[in-house]
Amino acid sequence: KPAGRMIDTYRDRTVLPVRDDFDAVVGLIGRYDGCLTPGKDGPPKYLNPTRTVTYDKSVNLYRPSVAGARGTAPLVADAQVVLCEGTLDALAVAATAASVGRSAEFAPVVESGIALSSAQWDTILTIHGRAPVICADGDATGRTTSAKWALDAARRGRESAITLWPEGHDPASYLAKHGSDGLTAVTRRGYMTAGADNLHPRHASSIVVATLAAEAGAGGKTVADAVLDPLGTLTGQGSRARYAKAAARYLAGGVVTDAMATSDDPAQVAKAVARYGLTQFPDDTHGKWATAAAMELGLAGYRSAARSVSGIMKSMRVTVGPPAPAPDLPTIVPLRNPTRAPASR
Repeated sequence: KPAGRMIDTYRDRTVLPVRDDFDAVVGLIGRYDGCLTPGKDGPPKYLNPTRTVTYDKSVNLYRPSVAGARGTAPLVADAQVVLCEGTLDALAVAATAASVGRSAEFAPVVESGIALSSAQWDTILTIHGRAPVICADGDATGRTTSAKWALDAARRGRESAITLWPEGHDPASYLAKHGSDGLTAVTRRGYMTAGADNLHPRHASSIVVATLAAEAGAGGKTVADAVLDPLGTLTGQGSRARYAKAAARYLAGGVVTDAMATSDDPAQVAKAVARYGLTQFPDDTHGKWATAAAMELGLAGYRSAARSVSGIMKSMRVTVGPPAPAPDLPTIVPLRNPTRAPASR
C-alpha cells in the first residue's frame, strides 16, 4: 500500500508455489525483486502466505522438486535431502539436477519461516533415510546456521554432512557459476574420501562436537558430557562410530594432558587414559577412543603408553568392567588444550 494506494500482494515478487506430499499447491512464497532494499525499513525479502487450513509455515516446507513425494517416482537409494537457507537456493539445486536428468538424486528443501520446527524436522528426516546435506549460506551467519542444523539432526539421532561454501557464495550463486558440475558440492557420495580439488560436503561430526563444546558452560554441563551426549541418540553403527571418532579426537588431548600432570609413570598415565575411555565412552565406541588416545600419547612422547592403551582397555574391561576409577587412578575431566611433552617415555 505505497502512498495510500492499494496494490496486489505479490507486486515486484517472484512467486514460488509450496506443495504438499500430493504435489498440490497449498501456498505461495513471494521473493522481493523490486528496486527497494528489503529489510527493516523496506519490504520483507520473503513474503509467506497467512496460515490457512492447508498451509502453516511451521509445518510446510518449500520443495521445488517432487521426487519421492506420494504418487511420484521414488528417490534413488543414495539420494540426498539438501537443506538450504534460501528459497532460490533450493530451486537452483532442483533446476540444475533436472537439467541433467538427476532429479531423483536430490530433494532440496527450505523452511517457510525463520527456523525449522520439530514438525519440519520430522518431515526432512523421513524424506530419505540417508544423512541430509546441510547447505546454509557461505557467510558467518550461514555457517552458524549450518552448525545448528547439524546439531539438531544429531539430537534427533541422525548424522549429517555440511557444505561450507566459499565466502560470499550460496547454492544458487555456486551453481550459476559451475553449472551441473557444481552438484558435487551437494552430493554425499564419495565425500568421505574427497580431495581438495572440488568442493564436497564434509561430515558434520567435528562441527557438532565443537559446537557442543562451546555451548557446554552455558548449558551447565562439562565439556565431556556435552560432547558425548549425541552418542545417546545417534543410531546405526556407522553413524555412532563416525561421531565417536570426532569426539575422541577432541577430548583425547585434554585427557592425556591431565593424566601426565598426575603421574610421570607411563604405565599409570596409560591406565588413567584407558580408564577414562572405559567409563565415558559406550562399549561399541571404545576402539575409537583407544585410537585417538594412542595418537595423543604418542605425540606427547609416551610411546610405550600409546602402544599399550588398547590392551589395557581390554584387560580392564574383562577384569573390573566399567565401575568408578580405582584409588590409584585419577578422575579426569578434560578442560584445557593439550600440551606436548618433548621427552620420549
